[in-house]
Amino acid sequence: MTALSLALASDAFAVSVGLGFSGKNKGRYLPLKLGLYFGLFQAVMPLGGWQTGKYLLSLISGIGHWAAFLILSAVGVKLVWESFGKEKEKEIKKGYLLLLAIATSIDAFAVGLTFSYFILDVFKAVAVIGAITFTMSYCGFYIGKKFGKFAGKKAELTGGLILILIGVKILFEHLLKG
Repeated sequence: MTALSLALASDAFAVSVGLGFSGKNKGRYLPLKLGLYFGLFQAVMPLGGWQTGKYLLSLISGIGHWAAFLILSAVGVKLVWESFGKEKEKEIKKGYLLLLAIATSIDAFAVGLTFSYFILDVFKAVAVIGAITFTMSYCGFYIGKKFGKFAGKKAELTGGLILILIGVKILFEHLLKG
């Protein structure tokens, strides 16, 4: 279960690192919010998949990677665009967090579809997934923030490019499988 949790949390971790690196770190509660949003969605989405069952597996697996790619790329492009603008106070809005949480947890929904076949204690599984994702996202932001200080103004550009690359990675992983 730990390996599955780490795999599911890796995208949320990478996005958190990218956001920390981007300089969009106004507000002392942002790492906590990232952990909560990402951890909650990574825990809830498998429950949704578990409840939905096999019927939607082919539908979700066909479009989920496109949705994640589009959302992460759109946020990444916005960060890149803002990196060329005037320096101003930057704050991550709740809408951004919601979109990023959804984008990084679509694969968790698909994993949840398989839970009824392989996992006896679904609630324990999603608790572990949520806790690991929370921890990795929380720590990932600080890791990104630490390295972002060294990069100066280009940190936001780099953070945006990281998000775009994560979206492209998700897309290609699924396209190459099918």
